[in-house]
Order: sequence, then C-alpha cells, then structure tokens
Amino acid sequence: MCTESVVDIDGNEYYTVQIGGQIWMAENLRVTHYRNGEGIYHVTDPFASRFMRLGGYFSHQKGRATWIHYNWYAVSDARNLAPVGWHVATDMEWRVLERHIGGSSIAGGKLRVIDLDHWYDPEKQAHSQFGFNAEPFGFQGTSYRACLMVGDWAGFWTASSSFGKPWDRTFNKDSTKLHRNRGNPNIGCSVRCVKD
Repeated sequence: MCTESVVDIDGNEYYTVQIGGQIWMAENLRVTHYRNGEGIYHVTDPFASRFMRLGGYFSHQKGRATWIHYNWYAVSDARNLAPVGWHVATDMEWRVLERHIGGSSIAGGKLRVIDLDHWYDPEKQAHSQFGFNAEPFGFQGTSYRACLMVGDWAGFWTASSSFGKPWDRTFNKDSTKLHRNRGNPNIGCSVRCVKD
C-alpha cells in the first residue's frame, strides 16, 4: 500500500496503492470538474442520457456514501478528469495489472473488496489482497433512474476505444474473472486513475 495520497481539483483526497510497477488510486474517482476547472455536466435524467454525446456524470447516494458514475464522453474529453500527474487507466494498463495479479481469470477476485457490507454473497474464492478495493457500485443505465446491479457488479471505464466503442472492465460477484468488454458510451461506470 502506498502512503501517498492524491487530491483532485474539487479537493477530494484519494488513497493510492502500488501494484507491480503501477501506482493506482485505491478509490473510485469522484470529481465533478475537469482539470481546467470547467464543470462536468450533471446528468439527472438517465432516460435523456441515451442521446447525449457530451461528457456527463451521474451521482448516487447510499446512506452517507456518495459515488459517481461517468459516461465515456466525460472519460475521453480532452479537458481531462484525472488530477494533475494522473490519468484514466488505459486498456493496456488494465492488462498489465491483470498480468501482475496472475491473469484475468483470477484478477476479478483479487482486486475487489470482499465482505457482505459491499458485495452481496461474495464468491468464496475471491481475496482482496492487493488493496485495489473494487466496490460493487453497479452502473447507471439509460432506461432506469436507479443505479443497476449495486452489490453484484462493478464496471470501470478505460481511456481506450476501438472502432468507436470504449473498452471497460467489469467485476461480478459470482466470478473471480475480471471481464473485458466493449461498452455503451452513454451508460455510467466508475473510473480509476493511474499515476503518470
């Protein structure tokens, strides 16, 4: 575990963790402004978000906890979501992380927080041993106002795309695998950053 922390433009502080040669945020990004100080559009109507082609975030509240999901247009915006000296993790950086853990077939279990306060019925083979602390904040779809699959699933955008479709990584409560998918850029997913 790293002892350093990083602060975003909004003043949110994040713990960090070194895994192999990479230094990752050990928490999901929660910023609501781009690096240049301009606000990220706050999406309050997920139904309308299916037609959006601009960066936006969805905010969710559970008890005292607030978390943020971003659409991929915010992730890929040139104004940059990440704090200075950091960047949204690329598809290749996720691959490097997976290889260090032992491959995608087990990385999903080893990188998530494992307890019933977070994941519903966590897979017994999963072990949170690297300090990455992936939490099951689900995702924001474009057809429902509520956040979907909270407690069962976690989705993270990468900064990479192919043929117009962004790559993401997903964790599932029933599997130790870290899944790689092409995502819908209009939905909301979590974001993790890596140190430059």
